[in-house]
Amino acid sequence: MWSGNIDDFYFKVIPRLTSDLKIPFQTFDLLRQHDSKIHVALREALANTLIHADYYGERGIVIEKKHTFFRFANPGSMRVSLLDAFRGGISDPRNAFLFKMFSLIGIGERAGSGIPTILSAWEEQHWRNPQLSEELQPDRTVLILRTVSLLDESSIDFLKECLAEKHDELDQHEVFALVTVLNESSTTNARLQELLNIGPKEANTLLNQLVMKNMLKVEGKTRWTRYVLNDWLQTQHNGEQTQHNGEQTQH
Repeated sequence: MWSGNIDDFYFKVIPRLTSDLKIPFQTFDLLRQHDSKIHVALREALANTLIHADYYGERGIVIEKKHTFFRFANPGSMRVSLLDAFRGGISDPRNAFLFKMFSLIGIGERAGSGIPTILSAWEEQHWRNPQLSEELQPDRTVLILRTVSLLDESSIDFLKECLAEKHDELDQHEVFALVTVLNESSTTNARLQELLNIGPKEANTLLNQLVMKNMLKVEGKTRWTRYVLNDWLQTQHNGEQTQHNGEQTQH
């Protein structure tokens, strides 16, 4: 039994998000603090999801916690650009009263600080950069926080085994792009800009090089263009995943 209001939803969800985090507590003046930057970032992410939701929109708010990521989705498009959201300092909350409510209890105290706070926490752990995107029909805003390293060893080992000598011909950005596709199923020009801190032309050149090398292929057009593994690499990757899952089942 619960009231069904937003305040109760927040305080029921946040313990579930943070309950088994394997993040050490920080200390200050030799005293243990009960919050790490990751705890603060997850509170910001949940609060932002509630503050910016369009409560008249479709499909409602969905919070997911998986082994390697957290996903926060709310109805309604973003009211600032993706670039401004990542830079911080600019905020246009859809629900100003909710923003004030959370501010009064010490959550989301500064307007426009949410995404930078999350970025800082994820960078400290050397995890993959947060992924913020919009979906259309219906309008939704989705934030994915992956708890996997920037270049995990298993993905690099897979590329070395499959590509053999071709792997040695790849530069660091090309390896990073391929690992991103392995971990996220696909990538886009905008996503690589976020992850590598490069411009759109450089990201486009990088992706085209991997297409020319027959490692990636293009799906979709214009703003919906995304890049996925070519058929041969995808088949090899699916086989590895099946073998890995089989080993886990046997254990």
